Amino acid sequence: MVRAGEAYAETAFLNGRAVDALNQLEALKQRDDLDYYQRARIEARIAAITPVVLEMERQGMRAYEQRPDTQ
Repeated sequence: MVRAGEAYAETAFLNGRAVDALNQLEALKQRDDLDYYQRARIEARIAAITPVVLEMERQGMRAYEQRPDTQ
């Protein structure tokens, strides 16, 4: 389940939904059953995605604006 959540977050990020990815990873980090390596992997990915989300916020982009065009 943890790897599935990480995969979902990575897919969201690669599809331009950085906020969704960050939210997913933050939720995963709250699990009590994570081992050291899972927690370290999740925290490292959060550290990598957070600056992207902060930059998007700085530029005034909202979560719905970051979604790729579906046309």
